[in-house]
Amino acid sequence: ATETGYKVVDGDAMGALLMTSGAARGWAFAASIESDVALMGYIASLNDENTCAETAVGDRWLSFYLRPEHGGLFEQDTMPRCLGIEDSGHAVMAAPCPSKPGRWSLVGDGAATLCAVLLASGKGRLGAFNRGWKRRVSITESHRERWHPDAEIHGRVEQHLIHALNEAGFEAQSRRIDGEDNLLLIHATKGDHVVSYGIRNSGTQAKTSLSLRLSPGLDPTVFETTLGEVRAMLVDVLTEN
Repeated sequence: ATETGYKVVDGDAMGALLMTSGAARGWAFAASIESDVALMGYIASLNDENTCAETAVGDRWLSFYLRPEHGGLFEQDTMPRCLGIEDSGHAVMAAPCPSKPGRWSLVGDGAATLCAVLLASGKGRLGAFNRGWKRRVSITESHRERWHPDAEIHGRVEQHLIHALNEAGFEAQSRRIDGEDNLLLIHATKGDHVVSYGIRNSGTQAKTSLSLRLSPGLDPTVFETTLGEVRAMLVDVLTEN
């Protein structure tokens, strides 16, 4: 609550708050490709022992990164220090197995997440997390089968984005993320600034999503223009009969 009413807190802010409250020890942290691009740097700055990974969208991919190397349950007396977060507010944390003492699994539990966030809030306010900027747009009634790495439009959009970013003085490259076979993710840097474009098919709806994420301090105007150009290119191909 604030002086003027309630404040909506998204998953990125929740993740930053939870990790800040546990900053005295190292954690394994994972966030999806739709989280704030400033989040990873902030988490890494909290403790040199923190490890961070960017994953595909969905609780299962957060869990895939955070799970033990052997892929089973954690086997230890104390709670494993690991947290996965999506900007929607979904969180993955370790929970004890009721029938197996000393065993822990990874679960997404809304009630447990609420309790953890409230407890973390009591340890102090989140001040140092300087948030970036992001925008997400969608193409509805999309023929998703037309968007894949071998499609002509995929290569054309990739080159368009890289060229636009290079013209703006950024070094840009495509990145691959396990679990997102049809994802086009363009990551670009210039000094401390970061720009990320992502294009992916919905797994449940006839929809293709486009996202733009910027690090703090960047004017979004020119990047939004490029996002609009790419959306127009995709609409022509993905929605025509």
